[in-house]
Amino acid sequence: MRSTLSLALSRSVHVRKAHQYKRLPSLCTTGSKHRITSAVPLTSRFHFGTHPVQHFRAAQIKSCTGRFNSTVCSSSEDTAGTYVSYIQDTAAVFSPKLLPELLNVLQAQGQELVPPSQRAGLHPLVIPLSCDPETKEVTGLLRWASAPDPDQDLPVVRTTTCGLVLLAQTAAQYVHRAMVDEDLKSGEGAVRAAVGSAAEALYPVGDAVSAPRPEVYITTKVGKFPDTVEQLAQAHLDKGDEVSSLVTGEFYQRVVPGWARSPAHHAMLLKINNRPDEARDQARVALCSPWWTLAPYTYADMAELAGFADKAVEWVHDTLHAEMAIRDAQQAGIPVPAGQDVERSPEQIALDDIEAMMNLMSADSNCNWDRIRADLVEKYMQAGMIKVARFIQAAGN
Repeated sequence: MRSTLSLALSRSVHVRKAHQYKRLPSLCTTGSKHRITSAVPLTSRFHFGTHPVQHFRAAQIKSCTGRFNSTVCSSSEDTAGTYVSYIQDTAAVFSPKLLPELLNVLQAQGQELVPPSQRAGLHPLVIPLSCDPETKEVTGLLRWASAPDPDQDLPVVRTTTCGLVLLAQTAAQYVHRAMVDEDLKSGEGAVRAAVGSAAEALYPVGDAVSAPRPEVYITTKVGKFPDTVEQLAQAHLDKGDEVSSLVTGEFYQRVVPGWARSPAHHAMLLKINNRPDEARDQARVALCSPWWTLAPYTYADMAELAGFADKAVEWVHDTLHAEMAIRDAQQAGIPVPAGQDVERSPEQIALDDIEAMMNLMSADSNCNWDRIRADLVEKYMQAGMIKVARFIQAAGN
């Protein structure tokens, strides 16, 4: 039987009239005296290894041992093989490069490995790797249904109450960054030892220590990480360079595609630089990406900045995403007369329903991914994305 949530969504999402969106043109296109006052101030600096994000509640986990009651294999080779098999056979994607090294690094950082198959309660697209015994947050791999860059490895993420924080865009970048952070903090140690023979090729000891600005070194030599790009923008603000901070905000959206956090951060930059209209529009851009990628920002943060604080969450979703459909149709040369629906295939209707279900669940204060898991399986089947449907379904087995 379909859930009450999915029934409500099917009633609201399928009706999208062009005339409703005249007042919201081009919302979903991108285009220091202050500090950003977000859920995680940039001045706090994310600790990449332990990553204490205290405002997040753990994703339905009371304890690592209580939540994950089975164990992974004892030897390092067998452990890596368990994850590789699950990723390739169940998730039906290629296993990321340096996965064994990533698992070793997570353990060196104090994480406890958890079986990849134990996904109940977690985000439906996450493959768990480890659990923090203190925060109970889970680190895992995001198995995109439709990746922003299909040629890139699976990103490394950490769970929040009902969303995900991007830790690294690839496993190799996570491993590289972890060695750099360790070197900057205390020199060569357990993390580098955990990487083993691959360490020297990735990062020569001491290379980052001589760099005048660690965030610049990491961004140029390691990868594009949300926290370090945000630090670059903050550094410009600290010097009173408004233009450079905003240029960095635009750069952020280009190098971290598919995540709502980057336009949300850009919106905050515009807000503190006294550009309220642009901040409003960028907040609306953020809400055109998956809402579960907003963290450390929240739906409420962006809805208020977008001028939607007094609007029902369903209205916000439908309005913004229908405007996207109209824009996409017009860009493809398909006219959309005022007052008429955008013509969609059954597969696209199913995908729109999936997006609505996941967005609305991520904005729900009583978020529980298991409530919509069966509906997601059904919709992905209807969309013809059988491998994704089976992957999500496997969480309940």
